Amino acid sequence: MAHITGGGFPENIPPRVLPDALAAHLDLAVITPPAVFGWLQEKGGVQNTEMLRTFNCGVGMIVVAEPNKADQLMDIFAQAGETPMRLGHLAARDKDAVIYETMINFGLNDGTEQKTHRHSDFRARQQYDGYSGSGKRSRLPAEIALVLSNKPEAKGLQTAADAGIKTAAVDHRGYKGDREAFDAEIQKTLLANDIELVVLAGFMRILTPGLSANGKIG
Repeated sequence: MAHITGGGFPENIPPRVLPDALAAHLDLAVITPPAVFGWLQEKGGVQNTEMLRTFNCGVGMIVVAEPNKADQLMDIFAQAGETPMRLGHLAARDKDAVIYETMINFGLNDGTEQKTHRHSDFRARQQYDGYSGSGKRSRLPAEIALVLSNKPEAKGLQTAADAGIKTAAVDHRGYKGDREAFDAEIQKTLLANDIELVVLAGFMRILTPGLSANGKIG
């Protein structure tokens, strides 16, 4: 089972359920994403593949099962009130760990992107390339100025550092449950780096109201 959190399919499926010899071939056309994801794509001019490496796009959990048990598993989830769908299959891996055989439809894709997309792993970039709602390629006036984690050993910090992006860590374990003190240190770090927009991607900590009210988090 793979809980699809921040990092979407390419950052959650391979490390959680796939051995190195297998790749996940996903049929994303079966997904009907909640409207909020189409709104995010339109307002941010975000390319489909970037949406999928950032958000779960409405798919919160993936279960890998033997083909002859798939129908039984689908019935179990349906009886529990869920809306299961067959999302793809596994095959021998050549290079890429996640392959999109068909693309998800956010309601904005006009065919400017190719049908099959491949993800081997995450690549951090200091400046964001995307597609506008019209389908034309655009470069957003934004820069990743800092990647911050509450775990100094987080893989994302090294990935960002390798891409030349500044990193910081505020280890929550040193605050012994004092959320206000932990948030105060985060805010101090954000302000020191002149951060104007914060994106919480897989940051599984509850933040106190004072952090967003007193800083630059909107």
